[in-house]
Amino acid sequence: EQVVSLMSKWTDRIDQDNAPTTGNAADNVHCSTHWPQDLAKVLSEQISMVAKELSGHVVVEVTKVCSEVLTRFLDKRLAGVGLVDSTTITPVSAPSSFSGRGASAPGQETLATMVAEEEEGSSLAMRRDATLINDLYRFSTMLQDVDDAVTQLQVQKSARFQSHAEVTVDKVSELLGEMGVAFMGAAKEVCDAIVIPILNDMERSLTSQGLHSPKWLESSAMVLSMLATFDDYMNELGDLIHEDFFKARAINACLDFILRVYVCSMLSTDACLTIEPDKPLLDKALNRLLEDRSLIEQGFQKQSSSLADDLACSITKRLAPLDNLLQLFTMPLDDVKDHVTSEMLTSFGPYTMEVLKRTLDLRGNGARMAPELGNLAFLSAEVERLRAKRGPMLTTIFREGDF
Repeated sequence: EQVVSLMSKWTDRIDQDNAPTTGNAADNVHCSTHWPQDLAKVLSEQISMVAKELSGHVVVEVTKVCSEVLTRFLDKRLAGVGLVDSTTITPVSAPSSFSGRGASAPGQETLATMVAEEEEGSSLAMRRDATLINDLYRFSTMLQDVDDAVTQLQVQKSARFQSHAEVTVDKVSELLGEMGVAFMGAAKEVCDAIVIPILNDMERSLTSQGLHSPKWLESSAMVLSMLATFDDYMNELGDLIHEDFFKARAINACLDFILRVYVCSMLSTDACLTIEPDKPLLDKALNRLLEDRSLIEQGFQKQSSSLADDLACSITKRLAPLDNLLQLFTMPLDDVKDHVTSEMLTSFGPYTMEVLKRTLDLRGNGARMAPELGNLAFLSAEVERLRAKRGPMLTTIFREGDF
């Protein structure tokens, strides 16, 4: 109880004296506050004091108590940006359905869920959330220093009883490791949440003028507008966040989302890709699709090129769903069945058959291919076989109701 009381007082005091040192983004001063180092110091002192004077099992129990206090501290931090808590982290997320280009019509919800308060899309809100990401990450790394200090004390104290010291050290390290994972996980979730307003604006930039409508055929202005929005946000985020890891995570989320919006619009029933006998529209549409695809790759590569080599996003690989569709649009009809490969299944998962049918309808070949598609009944079984074989690798950015 004394440990809980003391740790709670310290965390409350740290919470109250949590003045951000945000600086000016133009000066490349990253957002941060003082609580990570203050909290790491208090934690280290608390556990080290016990490790010097008391037996190993007491050190473990005190570490558990400190962990519980830190969990409550983390919950308060997450609540400050609208997340629930560290045990059931629930950030704002995109809904599970999308009805294509029509979903962006005036008065209807966009694919990315709008946040409750208008200020969430502002630079001030982004700065606040970026500060929390930086702090959570820093504290998660500082826990290793705490672990090292406690380990050294315990081993020195118990040199004559090495086996007992090892048990204590292992358990304390495990508890501190779990804390580190929790704080790092929270930083990832805040990063996912900070991207939501970006997705909203990117979708509006891409679809507000009628993506895959006759106007879209005239130029690549819609994709260029979306990329300009993306650039503005990523440049700001890069100035605010310490670690490239989180920028890479944001870039991946933006690309996956835009691909989902683009492909769903492309395959919607009112997309202007359908062949008509007296209006050879497909060639012009395909040229526009290919140009859009090239621009998207260039725009996202531009942002990822500034990242460390080991974090640079594999943009080309993430474009696989769009590349698969472009192949389906251009290949000879007789080759379509052979295109249902594991790569396409990985891109579209359980929605592969629906995507294939939609693509053939847009090509004007749906009726002709219907009997042969019936022979692809193995597809569902193939999806399950690959999922069982490859586990989490068989994922898709698409969701139920997209097609």
